[in-house]
Amino acid sequence: MDVKNSSLGRSKTYYSKRRLQERGPKKESDWSFIYQSLLLIALLIAASACGKKDNPTSPGDFPVLSENGTFQPEPTRYLVKYKTPQKGEVMFGARAGLQNPARVTQLREMAGNGGKAEALRSDLYRIKLGDPSRVGPVLESLRSSGEVEYVEPDQPVRAFFDPNDPKKGSQWAHNMVKSFQAWDIGKGSQDIVVAVIDTGVDYTHEDLKDNMWKNPDEIAGNGKDDDGNGLVDDVYGWDFVNGDNEPISDDSHFHGSHCAGIVGAVGDNGKGVIGMSPTVKIMALKFLGGDGSGSTGDAVVAIDYAISKGVKIMSNSWGSSQGSQSLHDAVKRASDAGILFVAAAGNDSQNNDRFGSYPANYNEINMISVAATDENDNMASFSSYGANSVHVGAPGVNILSTVNNNSYANLSGTSMATPLVAGLAALLWSERPELNFWDIKAAIMENVDKTPAMQGRVISNGRISALKSMQAMADWEARPKPEPGDDPPPGGGDPTGVARAPLLAGQSQLVLSNPQQPVPITFDISEFPDAIGGYIEVSRPNTPFQNPNDVRPDPYALTHATRQGK
Repeated sequence: MDVKNSSLGRSKTYYSKRRLQERGPKKESDWSFIYQSLLLIALLIAASACGKKDNPTSPGDFPVLSENGTFQPEPTRYLVKYKTPQKGEVMFGARAGLQNPARVTQLREMAGNGGKAEALRSDLYRIKLGDPSRVGPVLESLRSSGEVEYVEPDQPVRAFFDPNDPKKGSQWAHNMVKSFQAWDIGKGSQDIVVAVIDTGVDYTHEDLKDNMWKNPDEIAGNGKDDDGNGLVDDVYGWDFVNGDNEPISDDSHFHGSHCAGIVGAVGDNGKGVIGMSPTVKIMALKFLGGDGSGSTGDAVVAIDYAISKGVKIMSNSWGSSQGSQSLHDAVKRASDAGILFVAAAGNDSQNNDRFGSYPANYNEINMISVAATDENDNMASFSSYGANSVHVGAPGVNILSTVNNNSYANLSGTSMATPLVAGLAALLWSERPELNFWDIKAAIMENVDKTPAMQGRVISNGRISALKSMQAMADWEARPKPEPGDDPPPGGGDPTGVARAPLLAGQSQLVLSNPQQPVPITFDISEFPDAIGGYIEVSRPNTPFQNPNDVRPDPYALTHATRQGK
């Protein structure tokens, strides 16, 4: 999110804006909108003239937790991205000496009493101000310095899961995607490492310990930073929440351990469950705390750690409704490093084409966004979806897997569907290690079981099939790397449309094929000589319009309008 010339808190737009224009002579009024579905333009004969209605977000307007329980950015914590990196490799490792001491000192002075600053990368820093009243001046100083590329709130993210107590004692998902038949072809390889970026992993678990990744460049227990990355004894990964070398999930939130078991619980060992890739290696990276929440900054350094250690796949069962340029940049770095990034679509039962969920909505070629399905091959009631933003469906309801203290439990969520896809990617890559991530992604998407529930709800129109994807590996021919493109408008399609005057009966309705995209509208007020004003109403289809109230948001769809003229 670039806030160099705008108020903090507004997400960066990754899609092009189109213009919808009503032609007319001379006198014009401009309006900008974020649509949800249906736009109604009504001109009033006796209405008062509309005044200017700006709705900026001030730098300090970020509650930590909203009334509906949604996590919001901390009001005084921001990520600062500098334009020019310092000498040395730009990677996770700022803690190993790549940071600019002068910048750290400057940011600490800005942070003031009770605040702090730290380097996350050589070009990315985090600042937390001790005095909330100083947020505005500090951000203005950073923006005007000429050295800063962007400043953004350090967005919180949360784990996606719907806990469910009843245990079934069986793994129906493997039957659904035909894992057992796929394992007749291959059971994976310990040369493939999957980073589970989450609440941590119980690496002592009886069904996980033999498949845990161990840092080959670190000598356990010697109290030294053997691999020179600034982290001492990072044997199994790292805990970015507590800043230590024990990335184990808390008993209060064993989400990461559950995800790890879905990816690669040890198979054929006479214990517990079996993961999708039963001989894979699992890297434990903890950036979500005991309450299931964490920060964008810690997510970024966790991703960079995994990149530096050469993982092939990242499993990400978490997200936020707010986008982040820092996080997007990290996903791009993973793509440049040849890493497949698998992310949960979210549990908001929403269309992600219209309402973003990040990182899943980042349109990078290494991204696989995952929806959840149930035992009947239906879309899970809680699952988000998107015909242009979510790639595949995968089982995510009542999934039995590992939890802390050698235990097992059933959980539900797109969080559970995501590691199943990550595990399948590991299984495929084990068969054909010479392939690139785009081949693995294509093999998964092109070999789904197409189901009625997935038609028009995900890009592939289907739910993953381990068997079909593994069978495809036998004669799969490597493909050229796809061309990266700009993020498409959520929902796809052309957002243009026409509403022409004179308006019949004083009003006109316009349906946009892409109702989410911001569309500037120009109409000629001079064609209505008896009108002294006008108003705009925005609503979803088949919902009643309310009495006009100048420029107002639609209560059904979180819409927004701003007047930009006379």
